[in-house]
Amino acid sequence: MADAIVRSMEPLDPYDVLDYGLDLRPSLINGEIVTSASWGLEDEAVLEGMQIFTQQIVSGNQLIVWLNIAPALRSAARWAGEGRTYEVFCTFQTNSFPSRVRRRSIRINVKRR
Repeated sequence: MADAIVRSMEPLDPYDVLDYGLDLRPSLINGEIVTSASWGLEDEAVLEGMQIFTQQIVSGNQLIVWLNIAPALRSAARWAGEGRTYEVFCTFQTNSFPSRVRRRSIRINVKRR
């Protein structure tokens, strides 16, 4: 079963700080929770100014990341029209024994509104 996307999947405006995330309940077994998680960005996203503002694990089964664009790059022409789409990924570990380590990703579009 696929993991559900939580929070809005609206495009990220270069001037916004928005949250995106994953609901992992469909892929966790009874009693299993996420004990650690680490979000990352594809290299191109980092070079073009995308940043991870903060991250959070909610109720042991939802992974949330807040994203923004570096202030110096918010007015770049690349965000006009269709903008750019990047992969944002999360590697997480569960409390199962032995611990399971998994990776999931979401695609985020950055464009000026």
